[in-house]
Amino acid sequence: MQVTTEQIYSKLNKIQNLPTIPEIMFDAISIIKSEPGNVIKISEIIGKDQGMATKILSVANSPLYGMLRKVSTLEFAIMIMGSNELEKIVTAISLSNAIRFKPIPNFNEQDYWKHSMAVGLVAKDIARRLGFPEIAGDAFVGGILHDIGIQLIVKYFPEEFQQIYSNLSYDKKFIECENKILGISHQEMGAFLLKKWNLPSSIFDCVQYHHEPENSLENKELVSVVHLADFITNEFNTGKGFWDQGIELNVSLCTSLGFDSHNDLVGFYSDYSELVTDTVDSIHI
Repeated sequence: MQVTTEQIYSKLNKIQNLPTIPEIMFDAISIIKSEPGNVIKISEIIGKDQGMATKILSVANSPLYGMLRKVSTLEFAIMIMGSNELEKIVTAISLSNAIRFKPIPNFNEQDYWKHSMAVGLVAKDIARRLGFPEIAGDAFVGGILHDIGIQLIVKYFPEEFQQIYSNLSYDKKFIECENKILGISHQEMGAFLLKKWNLPSSIFDCVQYHHEPENSLENKELVSVVHLADFITNEFNTGKGFWDQGIELNVSLCTSLGFDSHNDLVGFYSDYSELVTDTVDSIHI
């Protein structure tokens, strides 16, 4: 029997252990703000979460980060990132790490994480290249969190996830199967959680509208950047993020991101072909 949208939201509202923001995020950000130069203390706090530490090192060693030498220690990574950037990275990784679940068939958590981190890194790079440095940090956070609704479906609706997966075909996208079986997509599912967390509207919009950036009224440039990063990552890392297979590039990007023509847009994202492959290969979870 198909689950209705009302039943989905009702179940989510009744879940007693709905993910909360991890305490380590507050602890780390508190020290980053109050003692930004205390690399040892910051690394000690972050080092308590080995998963976060590993992901921070992956970010620092990404080809898109631009370091000329390998970053082998957490202390060095923290030192070169700077407090503002480190705060964004800790926020994004902490929030995505908040959703823990048992392995299930047809979902590879490592592939999911590599995709999410690649989208975050590409989004940040796109924002800077297109002359939007002020939104680069939010683009990174929004990129990492854009598919967080997928994690919620895997955790709380594993049977429905398998139904969605089994309904996939060449002409049936994941998001279409989500809407058919759940009545909502991972966009709305993720937005539900971010609303519970009281996150800024800029990040909320990245999750809610990353497939439909034209629907974002206040953060169109930011959401368009995340949408483009999502498209690029799937275009050049085919087969890993099956939930995004068949994703179409939204034509509104030309206007919102300042491209003169569709050909200019294609030329811009084509430059990321090798970068995406190298970035995904550099991510260790």
